[in-house]
Amino acid sequence: MAQQGKYSTAQIRAAVSIRKTSFQDFMQKIMHENADDARFFIYIENLLLVIYEHSLSNKYISKSQACRLIPVGHMNTCQRYVEEAERRGFVRFETDETDARRINVIPTEELISYVQTIMEAAIDEARELIGSVSDIKPLPNDNLRLAQFPKHS
Repeated sequence: MAQQGKYSTAQIRAAVSIRKTSFQDFMQKIMHENADDARFFIYIENLLLVIYEHSLSNKYISKSQACRLIPVGHMNTCQRYVEEAERRGFVRFETDETDARRINVIPTEELISYVQTIMEAAIDEARELIGSVSDIKPLPNDNLRLAQFPKHS
């Protein structure tokens, strides 16, 4: 039998159940979508998050910076993914006002909506996980932010 950690076996079981469900949903999405779509999102999702995050401060990354954020070895492949993001309506390219050699990657409403949707789903998943685990028994009081979750008034 495994050593007991700070969470009970029942809490770990609840967490595994939720994680399995979300993983199964993820795998179903990949299996039922076009393989090119799945590959695109595997490689490009982090880039979309970075573009979104920069835009919150009214900053933009360049097209060459965007290519460096895609985990593939060849620059041509990176450029193809960035251009695919444009074709799918997630970004548009704009020449920088201060440096004409720099091409900025500007998020579209489609990208903003996409990121907000996936982040809301991630937060909902985390809330479900924490809620399920804390319903079984209180979380350990180890000074973590959620140690008193749920807070009772």
